[in-house]
Amino acid sequence: MTKAKSKIPDRRESHMKRTLFYFSLIVILSMFGCVAKDNQVLLPVEDFESGSLEGWKAEESGEGTFNLTQDDVRTGQYSLALKCKNNFWVQKEWNIEPGRFEYLKIIGYIKGTSQAMIGLVSMVNGKSKSYGYSFPLQPKNTDQWQEVSAKIHVPEDADKLKVICTVRGENEAYFDNLRLEEIGWEYGIKMQINPPGIVRVEGAQDAIIQKDADEVEFTMPLPLLTDYQVPLNCHLEIDPPEKLIAYEVKQRVGSNWICKAVCGPVTKDEVVKVRFWSDVFMIKADFSDFPKKAAIPDIESYPQEVKIWLHPSATAQSDHEKIQTEAQRLLKEAGGPDSIAFIRTMLDAFRKIKYDNPPGCDAVTTLEHGGGGICTCYANLGAALCRAVGIPARVIAGYPTNNNPLQTHYIIEAFINGYGWTLVETTIRVLPLSFPYQPYHLAYVSHVYIEDEESAF
Repeated sequence: MTKAKSKIPDRRESHMKRTLFYFSLIVILSMFGCVAKDNQVLLPVEDFESGSLEGWKAEESGEGTFNLTQDDVRTGQYSLALKCKNNFWVQKEWNIEPGRFEYLKIIGYIKGTSQAMIGLVSMVNGKSKSYGYSFPLQPKNTDQWQEVSAKIHVPEDADKLKVICTVRGENEAYFDNLRLEEIGWEYGIKMQINPPGIVRVEGAQDAIIQKDADEVEFTMPLPLLTDYQVPLNCHLEIDPPEKLIAYEVKQRVGSNWICKAVCGPVTKDEVVKVRFWSDVFMIKADFSDFPKKAAIPDIESYPQEVKIWLHPSATAQSDHEKIQTEAQRLLKEAGGPDSIAFIRTMLDAFRKIKYDNPPGCDAVTTLEHGGGGICTCYANLGAALCRAVGIPARVIAGYPTNNNPLQTHYIIEAFINGYGWTLVETTIRVLPLSFPYQPYHLAYVSHVYIEDEESAF
């Protein structure tokens, strides 16, 4: 076994030099200056009652079929049916006037499988700029029509919108009553980026108080300080402002920091509006020195601060027999104890996992039942498999810098011998883009520590 080489001392020193810069928290207490727009239907309901699919087309790389059907409809005579062999989606585009919209929401109804979603994409000169997808259906009620929605922030120069209906795995689904609405800022996280550069992470919540209380707490995670991102500020607004009692910035665990606001007194059904945003400077990683091979060393040679990320946990059960068996199979397929080859082999194997409705998101359940396309599942499984062969790995939580609102995304960081911590996109799994993964694609807000993994259930 070779000894682990580390860049950690140099990186730790750079972190220390920037620590004071990180803790410039600006708290603004004021009435909200933005007023949400009334929801306005922008497009007629796409109920497919014209009996035509004009404008709808299938993505060329997908495997499946689509057609109008009368077998199962929510209203009227027709719905859209998608039958998928692997991953399949259909789409329809509309031209828009640049600068006309800021926030949009797509709403629709789906029936058939939890692996079906609708999505909305903004485009500039034919390239996707922002997108949002609905959450999966509730697995127990897939035989019933369920309303789903997704929201996006539309860049000022966007000139086209694309609506997507998609199914994953060997499944069939029905879609009906699609419509677009213009909405206000209070509906979610906004990411603004022309990477690399400055990202604004912005979110809002209208909290409806459940019972009378002297105090209620609101907690917001603060973007992390890393080698590739530096938080410039953090702003907080409370409405009504007189409800704010106190606030504090505190270290939660390890490198993770939060801002906690205490408000009160409050009464049942009262609404307290919370808005926060943070500007984060992000840079592009230079992977010119990224190794083609990196031997997996003896675990005792890792630095102590790295070694903790080899421990098994409740969500990443690296010591479980099934995880160990799968890890050794992948290691053999990769040609031996090389971390670069192992991770790429692992990502390729993830692409072949059949989508299912797993009863949980831990690594063992994901391996047994499939991950359902959920990022948490694949991050836990990726971390567990890496740890099982001696590669330190930790789960990272953050907000994708694609304007996708209100959806925290989970990926992993793996410690590469002789190089250091490297991001791995375990959900998208498109090589070589997924590994090494450019850090400006995700605004980090948390390292998921072992104690977090233990308490996840």
